[in-house]
Amino acid sequence: MKPNNYENKNNVHITDLRNIGLLGTCKQISGNLNTACGMNTGFYMGQNLQNSPSNSNFWFFIIHLVHNPTYMKQIAFSFNDDNMYVRSQTNGSWTTWKSYTP
Repeated sequence: MKPNNYENKNNVHITDLRNIGLLGTCKQISGNLNTACGMNTGFYMGQNLQNSPSNSNFWFFIIHLVHNPTYMKQIAFSFNDDNMYVRSQTNGSWTTWKSYTP
């Protein structure tokens, strides 16, 4: 069995993958969703996040995709219903959330 911080041939540490929610549970974040995920593509979750789809105290799962510091995409799923929300950052400005209901 390999230790928790096992490094593979590409120098990726397992702990690095856990820090962006790629192993185990999503990484919990707080504060402003515009900046909480930083430059790390990954899987996150949080409650009462500023700039979330509803700006409420709801919990959300967030997939955060990074191209570079000014081009990103976020996909959010509400814990409370089956709605999905999507927004993009282009040239450093975030679009409004678009809602998709099954």
